[in-house]
Order: sequence, then C-alpha cells, then structure tokens
Amino acid sequence: MNFTDEDKLIREKIMSVARRLAMADGLYSLSIKDIAEDSNLDEETIKKFFKNTDEIVIELAKTRFGLTDENVLTLPIEEKIKLFNSELLKQIETATVDNCRYWINSNLKPADITLISSDKEIVRKILSSSVQSCELKSNTPIEEFVEFIISTVYGMMLNWCMTDTKFEPLEHVDTINEFIISSLKPYIIK
Repeated sequence: MNFTDEDKLIREKIMSVARRLAMADGLYSLSIKDIAEDSNLDEETIKKFFKNTDEIVIELAKTRFGLTDENVLTLPIEEKIKLFNSELLKQIETATVDNCRYWINSNLKPADITLISSDKEIVRKILSSSVQSCELKSNTPIEEFVEFIISTVYGMMLNWCMTDTKFEPLEHVDTINEFIISSLKPYIIK
C-alpha cells in the first residue's frame, strides 16, 4: 500500500499509542477501540491501516518495542540478548494463559508473517549486528543460534501456558540469559 505523508503520520500515531498501551497492559489487551480513544482517531481510520488488533500486534512484534533500533544494536551482545529475552518474557507474562494458548495455536497454521518469524528476525539482526561490529566471530553460526535462542525462550512460554507449572516466566530470565550467553562465549571476541 502506498501511503501519503499524512497517512504515514497517522499510522505512526496509531503504532505509538498501541506501543504505549501494550507496554502498560500487555499485547493481548490491545483493542481498536482503546487505540482509537487514546489517539483521538475513529475506529474506521485505524481499520484503514490495520484490519484488526492481530495485525497491530504483529507490527509491534516486528521490532519488539525497539529492539532493532540502532542505539540498541550497538549495545554489547550480552545486553542485547538480555533485553530481547526480558522484553519477550515480559510480554508473555502480561498475557493471560488463554492468550498465549491462542497465540501458539495461531502460529501452528502456515502464514506469511507470524510473531515467531518476527522474533527470529529480531534475533538474527541482533546477532548479525554483533558479527558486523566484530563483537562476535565471523564464523558464528547465526541461524543455529537464532533457533537455539527462540527455542529456549519459547520453550519457557510453552511450559508456562501448556502445563500446570506454577511460575512466572520472568522469574527465570536470568537463568535463560546465562545459558544462552555461555553458549555464545566461544564466539565472543574479547
């Protein structure tokens, strides 16, 4: 879709309000109605850009609230990994178990863009930026680490929402980070 400059400003306003609401209340509490009220736009205007809240959630997830911004990509690899895992687990934890189950079910169906593919792309950018800045060795198996990191964090989510386990995902973020970072150590250039 070709956007005019005005359309781009409106779309950014929608995303800015959605980002703020999602950070305060979680991705799965977003509604077109709340975004419309908070942005002083009508619901039809929002639907011109996004058919439903699922599309807004996917758009927000593409960046995980700025995790691919240049200022974040210049952080040390350990900090980037910690930020990604913390932000992802925070969003998982603010969602209800039913929302996580719905999300898992929707990702089992083939689609062009899913939240998991967006998260993989973010991790890929994080690792690639570290290779480009010579923080990680050029022979770092990026794709293997993308799968490893996503599997580890998503495994936590699956354990949380698909069983009767009584814990909160963020309780274990430090352990997950240590596990991932220690696996990356052979590739980190001092």
